[in-house]
Amino acid sequence: MYSRNIRLWSRTVKITRMKTTRGTRCIRPNTPSAGTAAGSIRAVPPAGSTERGERALSYYTYRFSMIRFRHYVLKEGAVNTTAEKGMYGLSVRPCFGYLDPLRVLEALRTSPFRYLEMTADEGEFFDRWTRQPTGIRKRIEDAGLSVWSVHGPRTGWSLGDLDEDARRDAVDATRTAFKPAAEVGADVVVVHSNKSRDEYPPGEYEPCLEATRVSLETLAPIAADFGLRLAVENMAGRSMTRPGMDVSEVLDLISGLGEHVGICFDTGHSNSAQKQVANQIRSAGHKLFTLHLNDTSGLIARDDHYVPGDGTIDWSDVLSALDEICFSSPRILEVKNRVEPEAGIALLERLSAVAIRWTKSR
Repeated sequence: MYSRNIRLWSRTVKITRMKTTRGTRCIRPNTPSAGTAAGSIRAVPPAGSTERGERALSYYTYRFSMIRFRHYVLKEGAVNTTAEKGMYGLSVRPCFGYLDPLRVLEALRTSPFRYLEMTADEGEFFDRWTRQPTGIRKRIEDAGLSVWSVHGPRTGWSLGDLDEDARRDAVDATRTAFKPAAEVGADVVVVHSNKSRDEYPPGEYEPCLEATRVSLETLAPIAADFGLRLAVENMAGRSMTRPGMDVSEVLDLISGLGEHVGICFDTGHSNSAQKQVANQIRSAGHKLFTLHLNDTSGLIARDDHYVPGDGTIDWSDVLSALDEICFSSPRILEVKNRVEPEAGIALLERLSAVAIRWTKSR
């Protein structure tokens, strides 16, 4: 092993690079090739590089890095990586439904998952957690877990609605999730660019994207004020005319909104939209902030959220793509339990086996 020093204001920590059977693997947090991303740490470039090792950091970078630095640091300044134990996470509501939270936390305590994604809907996992985020955070952290992300509420899924009142209502619903998300300890808030429906007529396609952009322009600075990153999710292929299914469109939507605005990539959504999943990850690059890992049958309009391996996605290619872009955030599995809540425990066992297998394969 060898290390490179990096500087974070007046603090110096170390980033470690490891040599594996696949060659030297970059394990830095996600950063753009020309600048410092919000919530990330940038390594000094290799000897001979003309790029300066130290840069002036933006206000957003300062807020996020200082508030959320704990998610990247393990101990003694070592930067956390997906090669380390505990870098997998779970979206709890789809898996467990309304199963008793205490029982869920006990099951998660002995699982390979250390990070959770919560949902900002009333009555979801930990009933009305948004009203008491600090207390819920303590219960989660007492179980050896932490919240990595919060999914915006369903009432906020109409950010691209052409009805101006509906769009503004969606913006308001989303922004109300920011304060509890920050207080529960989340780094990222995930939002949808538009609501699910059977068809988007061609004449509504571009106007929908423009409406989403207006909504994101409102939400981006508010998220930054709370020290949060905002991740726009690629949409499922409900129809082949739905805006926001391709990563390139999401990148256009977030362009210029700040380094703290990026992408939540849902593998199942991409597969149902007939995209090449791994290549979409490569296209997202440093703007990939978080994941929803799940499988699908590959059929259009089938947002199955299967256990990885139960569908048609090439997971070897997906994992390789994540390594290629040096993705180093928690890898969140979002798999739906479509039977009774009790089945969530058995589903957790299957998902744990997947996480362990993927970790050992690295």
